Amino acid sequence: MKVLVVDDEKLVRRGLISMMPWDRYGMKVIAEAMNGTKALECMAAEPADIVFTDLMMPEMSGFELMEQLKLQYPRTAVVVLSCHEEFAFAQQAIRRGAIDYVVKNDLETDVMDEVLERIAASVRSRADNRPEQQEASLHPLFYEGESPVRLHGIPGTEAQLMPHGDSAQQASAEVCQALWQGMRWLYEDESFEQLLTLTAELRLPQSQLKDMVFPVLLKSGYLLLSLEHSLRWISRLEQSRRWEEWREVLQEERSYLRNLLFREKHAAEVVQGILQAVVYMHGKEELDFSQNEVADVANMSRTYFSQSFKGVTGKVFQDYVKELRLYKARQLLLQSSKPIYSIAQQVGFKDEKYFSKMFQQQYGMLPSAYRNQNPLRVE
Repeated sequence: MKVLVVDDEKLVRRGLISMMPWDRYGMKVIAEAMNGTKALECMAAEPADIVFTDLMMPEMSGFELMEQLKLQYPRTAVVVLSCHEEFAFAQQAIRRGAIDYVVKNDLETDVMDEVLERIAASVRSRADNRPEQQEASLHPLFYEGESPVRLHGIPGTEAQLMPHGDSAQQASAEVCQALWQGMRWLYEDESFEQLLTLTAELRLPQSQLKDMVFPVLLKSGYLLLSLEHSLRWISRLEQSRRWEEWREVLQEERSYLRNLLFREKHAAEVVQGILQAVVYMHGKEELDFSQNEVADVANMSRTYFSQSFKGVTGKVFQDYVKELRLYKARQLLLQSSKPIYSIAQQVGFKDEKYFSKMFQQQYGMLPSAYRNQNPLRVE
């Protein structure tokens, strides 16, 4: 498989090309480019099977490049290689058709094989499925064995689910998407089974299914500080050729999430409140919030919030916040050239020595060593 690497940082390109075990997975880097415009020139000279691209680049961004590749080279797979672990970036990349989203911060030597193996499997699956995918939009091979369209009872949606014509089908798809995004399926077995049935009954093309489900998986990884797990699941769905395979992966996803979130018995409203609080914390750039403030977001007293937070996340509030602060610090170490004391302050540590100690406990090395050893860092 021919590979094109696109990144505006020459050292990043060189580092990526030299350290990834391309040969082991049947890949060969045939060209590199500093932005989207140059990448298209490379593609015109010799089309690549896979384009690894950064997102933020001058002249033409990675997102713009993806749009052009989709139009001009629809068979080319795109892998986003970014410093941005933010949910919104990964979500947008997946929605625009990226088969994988690799976070530079996580691209360490011991995971490169796993990443390339996952990407190679996705590309092979795309090639194998392409004729079926095209046919599936016309014939329901993807849903073979499923019951025909029969929209029915999701609580509170009956009036909206009327199987008459395209407009009703579109309305039903929108309701289904809202149910996935609401994540109530996490709390209730019946809701989950009904949602799987409803999703299958809609018989959406796989592209629309991905738009509906992938953002939900990304959101779960974002909230639980484990985006890489969500990306692995998305890769598994990309390789699934039948709805039944999708169903199995989704059931495993839910089981995993339930094991994380339902360590102790809580009402659905409590879990929802804790998730709202977690979303609020992730959205604070400076991480300058208090426990009282976050408890208010969850609509709980501080004492009850503290008890419930540990029950739902498995961590006491202070430990979760510390992990979140270190998670953000790891991003900043690679994305910026700021001094370490400045990064420590930005993520909420007043003492640089204490920050370094906590970072070492979490990641096994000092912040300076983490920054220096990663060839993809920003100089």
